[in-house]
Amino acid sequence: MKTLMMAACILATVAFGQQDGGSPPDLAYLDGTVAVRLTTGKECAKIALPEGWRYLQGEDARLVLEKAWGNPPSPGVCGMAVPPEQDVFAAESWAVVVHYEDTGHIDDADAKSMDYDELLADMKADDKKDNADRKKMGYDALHLKGWAEAPKYDANEKKLYWATRLSEESAKEDTLNYHVRALAREGVLVMTGVAPAQNLGRVATGMKSLLAGTSLNAGYRYDEYKPGTDKLAAYGIGGLIAGKVLLKGGFFKLLLKGGAFVLVAIGAAWRKLAGGNKARRAAAG
Repeated sequence: MKTLMMAACILATVAFGQQDGGSPPDLAYLDGTVAVRLTTGKECAKIALPEGWRYLQGEDARLVLEKAWGNPPSPGVCGMAVPPEQDVFAAESWAVVVHYEDTGHIDDADAKSMDYDELLADMKADDKKDNADRKKMGYDALHLKGWAEAPKYDANEKKLYWATRLSEESAKEDTLNYHVRALAREGVLVMTGVAPAQNLGRVATGMKSLLAGTSLNAGYRYDEYKPGTDKLAAYGIGGLIAGKVLLKGGFFKLLLKGGAFVLVAIGAAWRKLAGGNKARRAAAG
């Protein structure tokens, strides 16, 4: 579980013009029903955006993440969903990064008997070693405080969501990580948002409405899985949750691997990965 690839997004505190020395670029926002395009150009899913939401396709989404928000290259990003009245170049804005993980078909049989409180206890127990690793790399200790919203899995829709409350030693406020997943034939469609913990209600409503409007295309649907032919993941629902938490040790190991999709939530006082500069506050994935 610790070697799983993960995604999150960043809310930063500086505008594009301040960081890049120029004016914010024009972005091609889409609305209505939009296609989720993989970096190969194939369309894996559609999102019927809630009223007022807009969507940036891969190139524009990566421009925001890398140039405006100061992230390292993020080639795996499919797009970015932007909530109503949010300006991605303004302080305190948030958005939802969309990413597809080709990690294999996830057997959801364990969801029926999953004890999420026990899973949370196991995840917290990992903090001591994980924080030792983080400190060796020059990062403050980060602690998983608990569920902000316990995991919920819809076995019919094959969709999962959960939220965690996280704290950093030097931060004045906790950070919320809100995760939604749509299980696919040989992978997972990932949408992740990060925001101050007090914004749980607003973020939860937005993320759930986004998930409700998400559907996988033919060829990517969960029930199209072909045993013995298609790739099978080495973990179930529990592994998907535990392996994707923003603060797990595997996250930092992945930072060292070329091509890994990595974005760091910095919340109120979190560090940016590149350059040590303070960057804009996040929404993820």
